[in-house]
Amino acid sequence: MGYELPFKWNGKQDGKEYKRYTCEAFDFCGQKEFCTSAKGGMAVTRLSDEELIEQITENTRKQNNIYKQRGQIVEHPFGTIKRHWGYTYFLTRGLRSVGTETSLICLAYNFKRMIKIMGVNELIRLLRDRAHPLSKIYNVYLNEIA
Repeated sequence: MGYELPFKWNGKQDGKEYKRYTCEAFDFCGQKEFCTSAKGGMAVTRLSDEELIEQITENTRKQNNIYKQRGQIVEHPFGTIKRHWGYTYFLTRGLRSVGTETSLICLAYNFKRMIKIMGVNELIRLLRDRAHPLSKIYNVYLNEIA
């Protein structure tokens, strides 16, 4: 009918905050029997953050293509690391150790991708070109590999 339900009160139940809205036009709108059977008229109770949740849901629906693209780009490395390499849990304990372990696994994944895309010889050439001039031992080692 186009009537607004004005805010009535805030409440808490099971640790969640709610807002309650009640209809004040139920006596003269002529549609009370279709709307509610309550004597005090229609009442709506919503979570206090429900407007924000609806906005986030709507934004997610509008940008569905971005989420699909993320799935194509980001999920591939994790799937490879978990399924193909069998890396499903951390071998170390502690935030610092786990961070180091994750960095090493990601470094291994990136090297493997670079080798697949560029080839071993091209990767060695790039590393050699960027290596510090004082690292003669490094150059000798790379020459043995290539």
